[in-house]
Amino acid sequence: MRAARVEAGPRALAAYAIPFTGGALLYFTVQFFFLKYATDVLLLPPLVVGAAFGSSKLVDAVTDPLIGSWSDRTNAALGRRRPWMLGSAFLVAASFFAIWNPPPLGVRETTIWVCAAVVLFYVCFTGYNIPHFALGAELSATPHGKTRFYGARQGVETVGMLLAFAVMQRISDADDARAYALGLTALLAAGAGILLLGTPLLLRERPAYLGRGGRGLRAALTDVLRNPHGPRLMLSWWLSFLGMSALGIMGPYAAEYVLGRPDLIAALPGTFVVAGLIAIPFWVPLARVVGKRRAWIAGLLGTAVGLGSLLFWEPGNVAWFFMATAGAGACMAGTSVMGPSVLADVIDHDEHVTGERKEGVYVSIFALVGKAGAAAVTALIGALLAWSGYTPNEAPDASVRAGLLYVFVGVPAAAGLLSALVLRGLRVDDLPASGPRPAA
Repeated sequence: MRAARVEAGPRALAAYAIPFTGGALLYFTVQFFFLKYATDVLLLPPLVVGAAFGSSKLVDAVTDPLIGSWSDRTNAALGRRRPWMLGSAFLVAASFFAIWNPPPLGVRETTIWVCAAVVLFYVCFTGYNIPHFALGAELSATPHGKTRFYGARQGVETVGMLLAFAVMQRISDADDARAYALGLTALLAAGAGILLLGTPLLLRERPAYLGRGGRGLRAALTDVLRNPHGPRLMLSWWLSFLGMSALGIMGPYAAEYVLGRPDLIAALPGTFVVAGLIAIPFWVPLARVVGKRRAWIAGLLGTAVGLGSLLFWEPGNVAWFFMATAGAGACMAGTSVMGPSVLADVIDHDEHVTGERKEGVYVSIFALVGKAGAAAVTALIGALLAWSGYTPNEAPDASVRAGLLYVFVGVPAAAGLLSALVLRGLRVDDLPASGPRPAA
């Protein structure tokens, strides 16, 4: 199979993005549904399975930067990223299947199997995801080209999320969920595993980047902190991701306790996701016209304005609530695309200063910052729910309903406004094009 040329237009864009649909499908199916499957179908202790998910995040804190640094410094005939993706594709698929289909064992042994499989899955997914994410910063030498690649990746990631929702529904509706999951997850694992092979088989890397991955993880992390644009970008992304996560976490609460419509628990976040997917083709050309920083800030401000309109919401007006949520989803799509694209430009600046290409380390830190934002907002929302007087499975009074609405609106809006303020000082549109610093 002949690999496509580097930066070969639409063909390279498709070869980079479309295979990742398989990875996103597997990832979001585990992320959103496995805890419920483990407790309700496998009858495992929720505390232990929840601890396995928590442990996987701690493992991420170690494996993300390690894999990023190792892939930066890989010197193989296939390149720096492709060997990692080729090796991880099968492991991602196999560990995904193992999660859902433990052998017939006792409760203790099944719990150990599942917990080990969950951690293994996330480690293997990191082994594919970090090099794939890093490859997007290498494939184009132009700022707009980077936006196109990351816009395409965000688009297929969203499609994978929507497919995961469908998988969750099919398993939930099955008469024998465990037997149905056996066949379905085998099919998903095989199909996604084959699909994930597409990017490393169809694309090639820039040979000029081989041997320029830096001096090691510690030195690379030092360069990230010394980069005048790096810490500001990471802080802005942390705030942006905090806001995006808050909207997703609060969506079910808003549907059931603010709108009073538990039948819309899936529809409300679904509206947010679909609106974001539709909006991605708008943000990519807009960034080319106004610049990435301004486009990102516009998306953050648009989210705050759209959600802020709900402070004047009339109870019972479901259409207004859905329109505001859809508007927030469309505006947050700008954040999802611009953040990684700006990161690619910051990586180019690092190359201009150091002469090294450390995409892996930068994207691993970027990914960890996003996960930290999600963890922080989960704790924050837990405290705010307690403050609001919320009681599970009880109809709220007017004051509690108002408190939940303020959390749904206020946390994402405040995080977005703070992120926009931080972004004002990020002069990303003035960064140099890709290429090492000229010799003195």
